[in-house]
Amino acid sequence: MRIPIVALLICLGLAAASCCLADQFKDVPDDHWAAEYVSAVKASGVMNGYPDGTFKGEQPVTRYELAAALVNMIDCIERGLKPEIKTEETSVQAPSPPAISDNNKPADKSDPATILKQGGFIAADSPLMKDFDKNVSSTELAEALSSVTKRLIEINIPAPKEHQP
Repeated sequence: MRIPIVALLICLGLAAASCCLADQFKDVPDDHWAAEYVSAVKASGVMNGYPDGTFKGEQPVTRYELAAALVNMIDCIERGLKPEIKTEETSVQAPSPPAISDNNKPADKSDPATILKQGGFIAADSPLMKDFDKNVSSTELAEALSSVTKRLIEINIPAPKEHQP
């Protein structure tokens, strides 16, 4: 009885491994030092790669590509922060509130730069909001990640209540 169960588990493991390998980018070898991280950002939906199935990890990132990845990262983080609603039959994620712009209208979901600007994640006068085909510098990347992190904290972590005498 144990042999068929073990054989079934091995087959399931091999099937799962082949699915994972098929889901890799074709230009990221399994033995590359970053393959696990690249796979994680793909699985989370933060980075989807290029239409030809490549990741192009050695290529510089444009400002527009960074904007798209940041919006996907924000969505991924916000999905992870939502509490689950438990029912007797199932558990589901609480619905996501629509992204709101500065003028309290839903943000335009078709343009990552607009979402970042309207959501207060990146300042409207940031260099990242201009020349979208220009490559992102390390300083711009650091500033963008810092700005997005700060805004996520403002949105999702309540300010401490002041002590009253």
